[in-house]
Amino acid sequence: MVEIDALDALDQLIWKRSGVAAAKAVKMHQSTVSRKTREVLQLLGLQMVQRAGEWDLEGCHDFIRLERQLHQLHRLKSGAPLRLEGVFWWQPVLATPPAGWCTGVFDHLGLVRAHQLLRQRVVDAWLIAPPDHPEEDDPDLAVVPLATMPVRLVVGKSHPLADERGVTFRDVHRFPTLALPAGLLPKTEKRLQELGLWNSPVRMQFYDHDSWQGQCHDQATINYGSGLSLAQQPHLTTLDLPLNFHSGDALVVHRDLVSSPRIELLVRHLRGCLQRLIQHQHGFRLAAI
Repeated sequence: MVEIDALDALDQLIWKRSGVAAAKAVKMHQSTVSRKTREVLQLLGLQMVQRAGEWDLEGCHDFIRLERQLHQLHRLKSGAPLRLEGVFWWQPVLATPPAGWCTGVFDHLGLVRAHQLLRQRVVDAWLIAPPDHPEEDDPDLAVVPLATMPVRLVVGKSHPLADERGVTFRDVHRFPTLALPAGLLPKTEKRLQELGLWNSPVRMQFYDHDSWQGQCHDQATINYGSGLSLAQQPHLTTLDLPLNFHSGDALVVHRDLVSSPRIELLVRHLRGCLQRLIQHQHGFRLAAI
């Protein structure tokens, strides 16, 4: 068996991308993280490679898959901190992590990395925004809905449409509307494109405020928001145009964890956060338990 602190060091490095962040998470010196990481790689016959800013492993994954499953079970049963990652708008809400959890970087875009780290059990739970989530028949991952709410168009307060009533799509189509790189959020992308939106791509590898909400400072660009993301943008305002498109928040976990008491406690905590912070937003609905 790989030592608990050694695999923790390796997986924190993969998750957080940074030796400094990994060392802080596992309360070791950075050189110790590097040494323990090398030990695990050598023991399991693996190599670390970096692709598009993310660390990954090359080699036969059979043994590390079993080790990670065992270590995840140990975290669940021993009370050791579980690992929670999510979309950017949860970062300020979870600045103080829920009891029994440690949190991540909150800057991942899209689904690919989320699904990968969940399937590999590097991360234990991930907060995502429907409708982009694993399919119901996914063999590994289960979705626990938390809340639904309408998506709104968001602009700077000096935008020409900011104070208009009865805004139409014809009005909106005069302005650029932000779009993430193709394929990151395929269902959201498809729906917004059907509405004539999602037409001004941003170059963003990881979430960056200035590259997303900050684009509205030009008082022309239109963004999107719902729920917690709207609550954190007091400098912006919503347009008077219903999109008839709903998003929200959900938690994704490995199927064999979904009934764990610690996951259930986390779900109750997150639902409480949502109810406390955005219960007065129009169209907000907590998911049924």
